[in-house]
Amino acid sequence: MDEMFDRYALFASADFFVGYWPVLAGSQHSDAAVSVIQSAARATMADFMAGESTYWHVDFSLERQARSFAIFSASVRILSTADRVREEILRRNFCEDKREQANVVFALDFLYRVAHDREFCVGVGVSAEDAEVVAASFSSSRVDSLDTYQLERDWLASTSTWDETVRNVTPDLPAYTVTNFADAYRKTVALPTFVANLSTAVMPQTRKDILTRLTASLENQFPPRSSLTVPLVLRAPE
Repeated sequence: MDEMFDRYALFASADFFVGYWPVLAGSQHSDAAVSVIQSAARATMADFMAGESTYWHVDFSLERQARSFAIFSASVRILSTADRVREEILRRNFCEDKREQANVVFALDFLYRVAHDREFCVGVGVSAEDAEVVAASFSSSRVDSLDTYQLERDWLASTSTWDETVRNVTPDLPAYTVTNFADAYRKTVALPTFVANLSTAVMPQTRKDILTRLTASLENQFPPRSSLTVPLVLRAPE
């Protein structure tokens, strides 16, 4: 366990984000399941906050994290089998591999610039032909439709009492949960959809060659001494 589960509890406890659960879970939870999961997340949040007003000051020990997870897990055992599977998918897609999420965020920003900025392409050595394929592979609402600016505005405008509570525990970063959701979306939905679109647009060998060239250019953009790597889904097959 790590703080990614805490972030999931903040996300799952909020009223505002319930409408976005199917994006990560792949299907809709029943109304009863939403109530159970939200209640479990709120009980978990109460546990790790433990009277603190700011999330950054909570106990981040492995023991506490395990306890919080146990509280959540015990609370969602009453879910139906189907809803439990949906919750597990939602949680896994939100929490899985924080480092890979960072890789994906950087890679998608790079690819977006390749698709829309020809001067950038010249500077990083991406050909016009490859840039056209990248641009075509962005032509899907599942790749390029998450308007994080509007999402943040809507989140900050939510009048739900619990949403206000979630925002207040990260007072210096009230959009913290939006950022975490967006990172999970990019890893789970946006980049895999981009690669699927690329696979449809070109033949397998061409896809491999394009990915090889793109990832080489991407690696050259990593900051010095960075821990970033090429996302797994972008690595060309051997």
